[in-house]
Amino acid sequence: MSDEFTAYCKLKLDKDLKPAISNALSPHLHKDFLSRGEISLTLEIKNNFISEIHKTKTKFSDYKYIEILNTQISTFQLKGTDRLEERLKKTAERVSYQYKTKFRCGRKRSSFNEGITKIAVYDSELQDVTSLSYRLSKFEEDKIELSIRCKELHKQLLSEEKQRSRGNADYQKLETITEKLKRENDSLHKCLDLLEKHHISSVGGKPVGDLGKSQRYAKMQTLKTQSAKALWFAETYGLTPKNLVFETEHGEDINIRFGEQTESQSENDEIRLKEILFLLDKFAISDQAYHEIAMKTNDLPKFYLIKNCRDKFNEGIQLERTPGNVPGAFLNFRSEVENAIKQKFNDVPTDDAQKKVRIKVSGDGTKVSRISNYVVMSFSLIDDETSLSSLHQKTLAIVKCTENYENIRSSLKPLFDDINELYSEGTILIEDRQYEIEVFFGGDMKFVQLCLGLSSAIAEYACRWCKVSKMERSDFSKS
Repeated sequence: MSDEFTAYCKLKLDKDLKPAISNALSPHLHKDFLSRGEISLTLEIKNNFISEIHKTKTKFSDYKYIEILNTQISTFQLKGTDRLEERLKKTAERVSYQYKTKFRCGRKRSSFNEGITKIAVYDSELQDVTSLSYRLSKFEEDKIELSIRCKELHKQLLSEEKQRSRGNADYQKLETITEKLKRENDSLHKCLDLLEKHHISSVGGKPVGDLGKSQRYAKMQTLKTQSAKALWFAETYGLTPKNLVFETEHGEDINIRFGEQTESQSENDEIRLKEILFLLDKFAISDQAYHEIAMKTNDLPKFYLIKNCRDKFNEGIQLERTPGNVPGAFLNFRSEVENAIKQKFNDVPTDDAQKKVRIKVSGDGTKVSRISNYVVMSFSLIDDETSLSSLHQKTLAIVKCTENYENIRSSLKPLFDDINELYSEGTILIEDRQYEIEVFFGGDMKFVQLCLGLSSAIAEYACRWCKVSKMERSDFSKS
């Protein structure tokens, strides 16, 4: 409060407020008041100071006039009596009113500032200085005790901080130990999972020495897989198993090689994959069905191996789409003939190989369902040992269309061009061997008639070798 008031009015106490230690009466104090007590002093307050007290009261309405005045008195203190409060209030309001009305500016205001108002103060209205001194001394003692207590609390706080820092260090150590235990626990869990993963179940059936070739191969593959699982711990020592030798009941040694397969093993695996792929295509077994069967058993190769083998076969086939609006596909005739000749005369010496190769190209239409019709073109190599059955036929083209002249002409034109080109050349060179080519064309009567551009067998001109009408066939002079 003292700071607020001093900053507000900025007046000096010793200049504007003077206590008069006398029995002189205040101008507004009646003589009858002497009977109420002895007057200790008279306050002489300048008008400008009273005006500032009024302004402070207006700004800080929660404080009383006596409280505001006590903030500016250092030698004694006034009690908050009703008489002093009322006297200060009336005096402050009167002086403030005169400043606003009569002495607003000029010399009169300056002289009015120096005007003095006297206020009498009784003994009963003064604070007991002795008690105040005693209370002040008590405050000093309390201050010393509080200072000592603060020092003790500060020491205690420092001790608590040290204990807290030690606790944090211990906590960090415990965290480190906990993390280490967690890692060890995770490692043990991994080992447990690995042991469960590599668990080997009992195997029944005949001994390996009593099995046939194909059954032994499947059993050895299973044994190889299980052995690799059983020897997993060797990798923890930085060791990799390469070879494992077993002995059967009959004294036969069986050698299992880990890692890369030998050339003979690779060939056997490739032959087995081709055999399985042939069976899948022959009996129309779907990839999903084979995958499910391979997942249930450990004897069959994985599906991706079958798929890779099939893709390798497909890469060697030059398959093209037939032109026109009907769906279909055909193979390159020259490439297929070369492959067939290589396959037939691969193991035959050059001197014993045939110099002339006869090729028969066939075609036919078939009705698969009520609304599906196909035209199939094929060829075969003709010799004394080869029959004309479907086993020796090699497919050249398959077209989904009805068997008529327009469809055959538009869709099979590239294939017919290849056949005519090879027929015109008459020879073919395969791996430094020259072969003479003789091409034959065959099929049922309807297909041959369509390819030659003739009508049906009962048409007017239906003969494939002459131009005689059906009404003149009996005349041999025109044949």
